[in-house]
Amino acid sequence: MLKNEFNIKAPMKLLRFVRGLKNDAAAALQNAFQEDGQEHDAIVVDVGFRKAHVIRDPEMVAEGVRAHRIFQKSPEFQKLFSFFGHSGVFTSPLEEWDRQRAVLARALAHGNLSKYEGVIGAEADALADKFAKDASADLYEDFKDFAVTAFFKAILNYDITAEKDAVKEHIDNLNAHFPKKALTPMAILFKHYGTPSERFRNALGFLDRLMHDIHRPHMEQYREGETVSEILKSSGYYDATTDAARDDAKRKSFEQVTHLFVAGYESTAASMTWLFYRLGNNPDVQNAVCAEIAAAQTDDAVGDMNAKNYRKFGYLQKTIAEAVRINPTLYLSVPRKATEDYTFKSGYKIGKGEYFLVPIHAVNNDARSHPQPQVFSPDREETETPKQVRRETNMSFYAGAHGCTGKSLFMFEASLLTARILQKLEIQPARMPGVLSKTSMTPQKGFGLTFAKRTQWPPDAQAPQPVDAPANDRKAASGCPFHRLLKM
Repeated sequence: MLKNEFNIKAPMKLLRFVRGLKNDAAAALQNAFQEDGQEHDAIVVDVGFRKAHVIRDPEMVAEGVRAHRIFQKSPEFQKLFSFFGHSGVFTSPLEEWDRQRAVLARALAHGNLSKYEGVIGAEADALADKFAKDASADLYEDFKDFAVTAFFKAILNYDITAEKDAVKEHIDNLNAHFPKKALTPMAILFKHYGTPSERFRNALGFLDRLMHDIHRPHMEQYREGETVSEILKSSGYYDATTDAARDDAKRKSFEQVTHLFVAGYESTAASMTWLFYRLGNNPDVQNAVCAEIAAAQTDDAVGDMNAKNYRKFGYLQKTIAEAVRINPTLYLSVPRKATEDYTFKSGYKIGKGEYFLVPIHAVNNDARSHPQPQVFSPDREETETPKQVRRETNMSFYAGAHGCTGKSLFMFEASLLTARILQKLEIQPARMPGVLSKTSMTPQKGFGLTFAKRTQWPPDAQAPQPVDAPANDRKAASGCPFHRLLKM
């Protein structure tokens, strides 16, 4: 049941909120949810002719996720977040998304990960060897190297090694422009997206050239089962009868491929950073993960981790999920626009043409569906909240029909990388990394970790015990500053 809403309609409140979103999205949302000393379950940005509803009540969020045919991505958002004039995984309307997802599922779903296992495993071993020689001076940068190299080599079948630094630089420049604009309600309401910087324009030029290089062999010949060829095929490239139709199909494929690696690169690196921070500061959990891995190695039915069995490592899966629950990649979901009037079971109404957004961090850290939300506890207890609602209110990968297609890939990468490193090294405790509180939650530069060579395998493991939680869970969850990662 919705407690109440905070309606940002007064000019000064609206101005303060807009400025806050630009400077620190986390603090702006936090302050609005607790305006005037009260806790609110909805923030309504009301400019008279358009409204955006930011809702954090868990049951209403779950209901809104299920009403995906009513709350759809808007054409305005597609235009804002387009690299090549088409829609991608972040922006596609539902019908187009269904077609795209069918293609991406064949490339990224659990059953198809085996063909990438060799590449991802080699990159994981290389990173483990690096950590064995030297402490990480910047863990986030190390994981960015891993994420971009593994994705291009494995998913796109393109060796990016020589261009890795340039790719990272240009993706960072793109990410500095798009999310701040695209995930700010005011950008959608006023259609004011800012003027692209010179660095942004240079990044687009680099991206165009890179996409041509990646697509060239696939445009020359269809390669069955390879991701780029399959995306080109679904875009109509191989059936095009005119140069204009062929170019349009090519640009559609460029858009899809770009969205895939721009979305997965930063989120993978940030999520892995938070995971390793949590493992280092919770040695009981780290040891329990090691015990599970070691036990599987002596079980002929499971054995060493691979793409086919990684989901059988249940405690590790819960550990990864818990880390990204507390620190999701984004603060706000992609805006959804109501295609018709909608009344929630609570009685709350969103009118046709108005926007519905989920404050991902706030929902993930809501004590009503996640008791003691700031406690890192992979074996957290069940709540009275219905199971479906609990599942739909861990929004790290969003949920429902618009759930992230890259979730299986990330979970496999995170599982394999964690297993390979923990068998060689023990992650040491570290201070909480600083958080860049913009639209997404990424660690500040310079957060490093130290590692100790593992002298015993498996280590002695005891049942993990969660650390003490604040006395007032609900107040502590809502009053705690938004940390940093959707960090879907």
